[in-house]
Parts: sequence; C-alpha cells; structure tokens
Amino acid sequence: MIVSGRKKQRLQPFIRLEFAGTRAMCVADGDTITPEDPTMTCTCCPACNAKRRKTTAHPTVFECRHCGAIYGDCYRGDSYAIVRPYWAAADVPPERCRYFDLTVLGSDGIGRRHGWFDPETRLIVQIG
Repeated sequence: MIVSGRKKQRLQPFIRLEFAGTRAMCVADGDTITPEDPTMTCTCCPACNAKRRKTTAHPTVFECRHCGAIYGDCYRGDSYAIVRPYWAAADVPPERCRYFDLTVLGSDGIGRRHGWFDPETRLIVQIG
C-alpha cells in the first residue's frame, strides 16, 4: 500500500500485452483494462471496442460486458469447449448470435478462430 495524502491507494499490477509485434503496457483495475499511456493501444472487445469484460472458465478468455462477444487466447482444444467446431442449424436469428475471436495454439502453431456463434448451442453460424 502507498499512502497518498490521506487516502490509501493500492498499487495496480502491470500487464504486458504483446500482439503482432506491438507492445502495450496496461494497468489492470478489476475487470477493466486501461492504458498507462493514452497513446498506447490496449486489448478491447474486437466487436464493439468496449473495455469492460468479465472472465470465463478459461483465465485468458473473456466475455465483453457490452455485446457478449468472446475473445482471448487459449489452446485449440480448449477453444472447442467454448465454441464447438460444427455448424448450427439454418436460420439462427441475428439478435441471438454472438461474435468470437480466439487466438489459439495448436499442433500447427498459432492460429485464429473467429466468427459468429449461437451461445445457446455453442455452434458456429458464420466464420470470419
């Protein structure tokens, strides 16, 4: 704890994010991540750019509090538990679909699974 004036403030842990060769240093504050330097980029929801998120069963996969999108990093096998690798039945209403964007590590290296899925059945509606 640091004493600043009369209020005690807790030191915020730093998180180093590295994606596609760019680095950003962010400060984690509960479930919100804000950049330490406003000119730096930060991990936000890929669907709506919201910064508020909640954790899922996987510690590196998150759900956007604004639009319900699923995003983050995990192993390819773990991603199949989040979004199953099968197609949904025809005519899933668009208001029921949610976006997913997962960076996955598999036997073929690092890849990306992204598209739209039905959260009730966890089946893919559209890829890309």
